[in-house]
Amino acid sequence: MIVDSTHTRWIILSVAILVVGLITYVPYHATTPGGPGGGTFQGLIYGFVGTAMMVFAGLLGARKRVRIWRLGRAQEWVRAHIWLGLISFPIILFHAGMSFGRGSLTSVLMWLFAIVILSGILGLVIQHVLPRMLLDRVPRETVYEQVPRVIDQLRQEADTLIESVSGVIDHPEQPAFAEASSSPGRRAHDLRTRATALAVPVEGSDELKRFYLIEVRPFFHPEGIPEGELMGAKTSSARFGRIRLLLPRDLHDTLRDLETLCEERRELALQQKLHHWLHGWLLVHIPIAYALLLLSVIHALMSLFY
Repeated sequence: MIVDSTHTRWIILSVAILVVGLITYVPYHATTPGGPGGGTFQGLIYGFVGTAMMVFAGLLGARKRVRIWRLGRAQEWVRAHIWLGLISFPIILFHAGMSFGRGSLTSVLMWLFAIVILSGILGLVIQHVLPRMLLDRVPRETVYEQVPRVIDQLRQEADTLIESVSGVIDHPEQPAFAEASSSPGRRAHDLRTRATALAVPVEGSDELKRFYLIEVRPFFHPEGIPEGELMGAKTSSARFGRIRLLLPRDLHDTLRDLETLCEERRELALQQKLHHWLHGWLLVHIPIAYALLLLSVIHALMSLFY
């Protein structure tokens, strides 16, 4: 992670808040009769500062949704969200007298807070590790929203490839194939020309056709992430190797082209998996964070009026 000057300022500010809190907490802990707690004056100060940082961190969601707000750059908000959200946890611990709650509500609050912090740290790690992994392992990365369309293009290309050596295959759907500037589109156009020129199926193509319809074609379904032998690079290579032994040499080039298409589909499946990991942690982090803020308001009101 590259740390620039603005990022450094947020780190320095957060560390300074933590140091001041720690320096003031030590004598407070030693001199307070009955021990520190959220109801003392200094405990209330810790609670106010920690809650203010939590609320500020929670405003990141509103800042993302209302893009017309001109309240600083989005990147600055993310940095503030990370560092102030992280430092707010020890500040709230100072407020609670370094305990995980002395009642049902406060205990729930502290455990929710711990989950929010841990999920946020996990998300931060994922956001920095997975993009590099995606770059290394998926060289033909596609815009995520276009993945189903690209998979469908690969399937149509595979259909045309098999039809070029075995005749027309029986499949219920034949969606129009957009011969766009994409690489699969150009290859499919060339293969369609080849299929038109070849009227008689190649001898021995029945085995290839059966393998394609039963195992390969379902692998190109655009919804979900496929499973089975073709999903693993080694198991897929072994499966294609066994099929190659059953086919005449005239069909080996076609089988190799089909294996290449499966490799592209496998890369898209990996991209889908990594994308789910890249954003899936938010399904835990965001709802619990908002629940924490709501319960914190309830806790503050109960402390003031009861």
